[in-house]
Amino acid sequence: MSSSPPKSDASIDSQSGLRYRAWYQRGTETPVTAVVKAVACASQVDATELEPLYTAIDPSALNALFERSGSRSTRDWELTFRYAEHTVTIASTGEITVYQAV
Repeated sequence: MSSSPPKSDASIDSQSGLRYRAWYQRGTETPVTAVVKAVACASQVDATELEPLYTAIDPSALNALFERSGSRSTRDWELTFRYAEHTVTIASTGEITVYQAV
């Protein structure tokens, strides 16, 4: 039996500033697309209304991180950056967490 992570979990936590949680699932979209969609959902705007992701992080490098971590020989990692007035953390597990910027 395979259990896949939920695709999203919209919530607001006043203590942590958590706005939105989503999961990138390999093979369905790129990590870049998943991040933009998660931030758009957290912001409650269409993804086309956001500034380009490359203003915050190199999209090719983000995608490459997941390509390299496709084999389980690499260690788990997390990458945190600011984008569109949010703090975004994406993990090697595919979890994307969007926090309200402070």
